[in-house]
This record gives sequence, structure tokens and C-alpha cells, in this order.
Amino acid sequence: MTLKRIAFILSLVLISTTLIGCSNTELKVMEAMMKTNEIVSCEKDIELSAFLDYDGFSEADAAELESVKEIINQAKLSLNYKAVKNEENTMNKVAVEGNVELQGMPIDFGLWLDMDMTDEEDPKFVQIIRQPAMMMQDSTKPYMAMDLSDSLTGINTQEYGNIMKQSVELNEFVLTFIREYVKDFDLGATLISENGTQEVDGETLPKYQLKIDDKTAKKLVRHLVDDMLVNGKGIDFMDQLMATQQKNMEAMYDNADLSLEETEFPKPTQEEIDEFKEIFNEFMDKLEDVTLFGSDGIQVDYVINNDGYIVYESGVVDIKINIEDMFTAFENEIVNEGLDLGVIQLKLKYTVNTKNINKDITIDIPKLSHENASSLNSGMNAYPYYDFLPEDVIDDSKDITIYVNDQKVEFDNKPLLVNGRTLAPVREVIESIGGNVIWIADSQTIMMSVNDSVVELKIDEQMTFIDGELDTLEEPAKLIDGRTYIPVRYIAETIGGEVTWDNDTSTIHINY
Repeated sequence: MTLKRIAFILSLVLISTTLIGCSNTELKVMEAMMKTNEIVSCEKDIELSAFLDYDGFSEADAAELESVKEIINQAKLSLNYKAVKNEENTMNKVAVEGNVELQGMPIDFGLWLDMDMTDEEDPKFVQIIRQPAMMMQDSTKPYMAMDLSDSLTGINTQEYGNIMKQSVELNEFVLTFIREYVKDFDLGATLISENGTQEVDGETLPKYQLKIDDKTAKKLVRHLVDDMLVNGKGIDFMDQLMATQQKNMEAMYDNADLSLEETEFPKPTQEEIDEFKEIFNEFMDKLEDVTLFGSDGIQVDYVINNDGYIVYESGVVDIKINIEDMFTAFENEIVNEGLDLGVIQLKLKYTVNTKNINKDITIDIPKLSHENASSLNSGMNAYPYYDFLPEDVIDDSKDITIYVNDQKVEFDNKPLLVNGRTLAPVREVIESIGGNVIWIADSQTIMMSVNDSVVELKIDEQMTFIDGELDTLEEPAKLIDGRTYIPVRYIAETIGGEVTWDNDTSTIHINY
């Protein structure tokens, strides 16, 4: 039994006990938090901002901190979050529209998840990212997506349903323990109190405030360790948790030819508990002389509607540390490197407005195509490549001619239009501009050396390397009828060439 394992026991209910005590008001807020687990659909508007300040640092350190302060204090994150799932958790859709303001510049982005495991012949698990415009550079494809559906084909949906069911039951077991535990948890101080009312979406609703200052936070941690470990509640909980998980595993694989060994949570000896307590108390004694939170401490307001859900939440976490006090308290553990030690403060503020709980919510998943999306699958070694996009559109109806410095390039296999872009056999293109080509069959990699530059491409992969630097292709290299084709414009411009296209004659001119 290691000290890390003992610490793990304590972490299981730390978050809950920092937010709840044992009064009726505190229990009401706790129940509202637990009720979140029942939500199958909702929409949230989230805002996050930060404030950084400092004092007492050297001129050089202050200059660096000032540049960071300017960025952080003007930054703001806004999110619109929508989620819909079924009760079995085998279907799940999520959409996040986000905006980050950095030094007055708005940066928009989007995230989507589309998961449906109800049909074992056609499972779906797609994650999509819409890139900020400033990150796209010359790319015309705003979306990046990863589709794991192919790797899930053939998974027994009944077994997956069992997994989800057992996950819900295990979660309920943990929540039940927390409910029972906090009823008897007595810190000797009120953490949550009634704080008037607030109007949310036209309703006047009760508001409750959590408030923890620096002294209370340390007292809370000490009390939790003593109650959970020394009195054995956390250890008993782990015994029950392991037994429940064992039972769930046996039920999950009831029809499988598996032999599951009974797992028992190793209990710490009294000697190990005493050792941990001594180390912990020594640490906490030193921490008493170090201020961790500013005057606002931790403050969170909760607004609860008539159905018992938290529909509005706003909070501030005021972290303020005197680094000199920290060095003094932990002089044997922290090495002073001759810095001017000052005070640094970081104050985080956030609001969460939750609406449309358990109502019909429409989530539109972006429609992807070769023209607007890049695949991230090929970079995932853990999964076979699976193209979430439609089949390549290959147009061989045009006779495309390519000239390099006014010299016509002769091809055994003619250039093609693939998804609207010109691709040509790699060897003829590269050798026409004085380069060399190496083909690595095992990894389907093309290594090209041109004008003192080395370009590395992989078949069907958007990512490429130029002299070791990562870059992105709009159209990846392809294997077509046993021949390797590369994007002509990209390669030519990479080596510093100029490319022109004559639409009337279907002719490409490359000059370098």
C-alpha cells in the first residue's frame, strides 16, 4: 500500500466536500449538483475571464510579467454548449461554439461530437473541429475531423449497452456514498448560505452562495484527511467500490468465456496510516504560514429552479501567493535561485447559464466534404485509417499539360484532377525540376529532395514536413492505379516556383 494510493482515496470526495457541509441549505445545493447527472439535454452559455497582478519582483521579471498580464487581463472566453444524449448513453451529440478575445482580437472556433452506438453494423463516432480563421493560413478547409467509426465496426451493441449501463450504476453508487457521507460531515463552519434571489429567464429564483476563505480551505483539507483516512470511511468506501465494480464486470461478461479474479482493495496498515498522517500534518503546518487565497477566496453563487436544477452559476477563485513566504515555509524543499521574490495574484471569474434542460434541442453537425475538411485519422496510430469523407472525385476527361521553365514534361500516366486539384505522377514532376525521389513502401512515404529542401509526404495524409517543419496539404498525395500522384501547385510553390493555370488549354506553367 503506497502513500499515493492513500492519497487517491482522499481525492474521491474532495470536490464534493469542498462544496458542501451538513446544513439543510448545503444539502439542497448538493442535491442540485447531483441532479445534473439526470440531464439528457441542455444548453449552456459559459464565460470565463482572468485577472493577473504582481508586486515586488525585479525589473526584468516585472517586464516579463507585465507582458503576460496584458494578454491575460484582456482575454475572455465565451462558449455556447449544447448536448443531447439518450438515457442509456449510447447516443450522444455535442456542439460547442467558442470565441476567445486576445488583445481585442476575436478568435472563433467550433467543436462537435457525433456518437451513435445503437447499430453494431454502422456505429458512429466522429469528432470535428472548426479551426480559427487565423490558423488556417493558406488552407481553404476550415474543418478537421477524426472518425473512429470504422475501428468500432463489429462491436456488439448489446455489450456496449451493458458497459454504459454498468457505468451509470457505478456512478450512482459513488453519488449515493457522497450523499450519505456529507450528511454527517461537520466542519464546524457554514460553507453555503442563502443569498437572496435572482431572476433567470423571467423567473425569480433562490440563490445560494458558497464562500471559502484561506483559513477555512486549510481547515477543510485537514478535516477531510482525518475523517476519510484516519476514521476509515474512505478505505471502507474503496472496499465497497471494488466489490461493486467486480459485480458489474461479471454481469457485463455474463455470456463470455472469461474467468475474472476477485479484486480486493488493499487496506493500509496502521503504520502506513500513521506515516502518511505525519507527513501530511508536517506539510499542512508549514502551509499555515503561506497565504494561498486573496480576500475573495473561493466564492460561487448557485441559482436553483423549481425542478431542482442549477440554472445559473457564477464564481470567482482568488489565488494570491507570497512567493517569499512559500520559500520560507518550504526552505528544505524549494531551492531559491536568487530571484527577487514577490506576490503574484490570479483571479478567475466565470458564469454558467444553463437552459432548455431536458427539452428538444437541435444540434447540426457540419456536413463534411473534400472541399471543406481535412482528416486527422491518418495521424492516429492506434486506429486504422478510415476516410470519413466521400470517395475521391477523379476527373480524367481533360488532357492536362505541364511545362517547367517552358519545357514540356512527358508523363507515362497523365496528370489528373482529383477533388478539383491537379495531381501528377511524382517522379516525372520532381525530376523535371532537378530533384530526386525516394519511395518508402512500408510507410507509404515519399521523400523528395529539391533545391536543398527535403519534402516528406505520406499517402492520404494532410500533414507534411518541409525540412523538418510541419505543414498542411489541401489535397494529400494519392495512390491511383498503382502510381503515386502528388499535388502539383503545392510542390512547385514549396520550392519557390511560380505557378500559372491556363483554363482554356488545361495547361500548367511552372517557373523557378
